[in-house]
Amino acid sequence: MMMANLKKISRCLCSRARLDRYGWMSHTLWLMGFLLLCVAPASAELLVLSYHESSHVLGRDKNSKVMALETSELAAQFSWLREHGFVSVDIDDLLAAQKGERPLPEKAVLLTFDDGYQGMYEQVFPLLRAFDYRAVLAVVGSWLETPADKDVMYGSEPVSRRYFLSWQQIREMVKSGHVEVASHSYDLHHGVLANPQGNTQPAAVSLRYDANNGRYESDKQYRQRIRHDLQRNSDLIARRIGQRPRVMVWPYGAYNRITIDIARDLGMPVTLSLEDDKVDIHKLGNVGRLLIGHGTTLTDFVWQVNNYIKPQIKPVRVVHLDMDYVYDPDPKQQDVNLGKLLDRVKALGVNTVYLQAYA
Repeated sequence: MMMANLKKISRCLCSRARLDRYGWMSHTLWLMGFLLLCVAPASAELLVLSYHESSHVLGRDKNSKVMALETSELAAQFSWLREHGFVSVDIDDLLAAQKGERPLPEKAVLLTFDDGYQGMYEQVFPLLRAFDYRAVLAVVGSWLETPADKDVMYGSEPVSRRYFLSWQQIREMVKSGHVEVASHSYDLHHGVLANPQGNTQPAAVSLRYDANNGRYESDKQYRQRIRHDLQRNSDLIARRIGQRPRVMVWPYGAYNRITIDIARDLGMPVTLSLEDDKVDIHKLGNVGRLLIGHGTTLTDFVWQVNNYIKPQIKPVRVVHLDMDYVYDPDPKQQDVNLGKLLDRVKALGVNTVYLQAYA
């Protein structure tokens, strides 16, 4: 009986083969591809964390900024990562995975620290050595080049130069193998006047508006400004530590296609933003990071990480705006209209705005 069934199947297959000489090949190739997808290992998760300052006691230093984290909390977060199977990786690991040379560990985590505060050397560096972790340190060249007796302009606020790292400390951390230095721009960590209304926007992504002549800088001038700044900081880092940066960390996480292309042209194929989207190892030109904010407790941290790995549904609260109702020929009245609009949008808890920006 079995032989009879096999013969029927054979005749059926032969008949189909006569109707479509190459049909069996296409079906076989499709089946092979499907099986390969089934057995191929899943892409490893890459968790990229964005830290800033670390201090023994928050609020004790008048210069302590909003992104400071208590050292004991940072140590607890490092412990939790290790206890839950996360493996510290560095930029070499990311580039090797991108090239297909070796895969990332199943639970890979990249640690990053922005701005170059003293706490990086005094608090974070000992923890990196204790846990045998690696980290990326993003430095702002103009801040580090400020004389010791002068203040650093932290945005629009003066901060003592002593609050930031010295180049000697940075060289020591790099020599240890635990830290790689990234560029955080030479002097783009501030806002620029971006429109006639007086609003400021991140310097790296905005055309500067000149209120004196009522004109914006040209696209060419903008590109030249960004290239000059990134080039200057890369040259500075190379001169100070003997290595050119491979990573660009965007101030305020603000970037665009132009800035990414310029960074790549200057030898920085990896750039880091503050988007919390999942990382695609094949697209290192824009790597999002999970921002760990001021005073984050271990409970908060665990929730953030778990929510990143298995994100919850994010509700969208939308409002549609007709800009014709905001416009007024009187600039002062238009400013009043805009202010009322922004207050109302904030009160509604809106997180998405659609503009009808045409008459």
